[in-house]
Amino acid sequence: MMAARPTIAMPQPLAVSPRVASRLLSMGNGDVLTVFLFAPGFLLLWEAKTSNPPQAVEAYWAYVWLLGAMAMMPLFPAYSLWTNQVFAHAYWGAHRHAFTVGFVSLMIVGVSSRVVPILAGLDPSRISRLWGPFLMLNVGCAGRVVLQILTDFAPKVAYALIGFTGFIELGALAWWGIELWAAMNLAKQRKLPPIGIRMPLPAR
Repeated sequence: MMAARPTIAMPQPLAVSPRVASRLLSMGNGDVLTVFLFAPGFLLLWEAKTSNPPQAVEAYWAYVWLLGAMAMMPLFPAYSLWTNQVFAHAYWGAHRHAFTVGFVSLMIVGVSSRVVPILAGLDPSRISRLWGPFLMLNVGCAGRVVLQILTDFAPKVAYALIGFTGFIELGALAWWGIELWAAMNLAKQRKLPPIGIRMPLPAR
């Protein structure tokens, strides 16, 4: 007798109701519009980066993360269908992390590292450029986004490494906070007068 040939279980097509499919497609289409709305700001930051790189690098890369997160949304319905999921939680979580950490946190780090020294009366060129937190935040966020999507394909490997990316991001934010605290403490020790405007202003 011939041995029975092993059967390979093929993934069954995912049955998605028209209502769910319509909602997924509307989410993607709405995000395409958002990409076009933010594109002019990205182009302006590119011009600022090329003309004055030290002052715009954090904001530039924050917008890179924003456009990357927005670009992930139109692919969300296709990814959900491809992986046989009604709602791809891992992919959605990766998109959310790219937006909250990649865009929001990086923009906060960039703006605060410029504004705080100025308000403290310090020369911004004398303050650390915070390249360490900037690089760590980008590496940690990129690792989290990639590994979170990989949990759908290689969960053992992805789950073993994904927690480490959180420590990288936490270390970056701690480094950033210590640097700003040192700048504010230096201004306090020097007892610099607060920035103000004499009132009333002379009429012209």
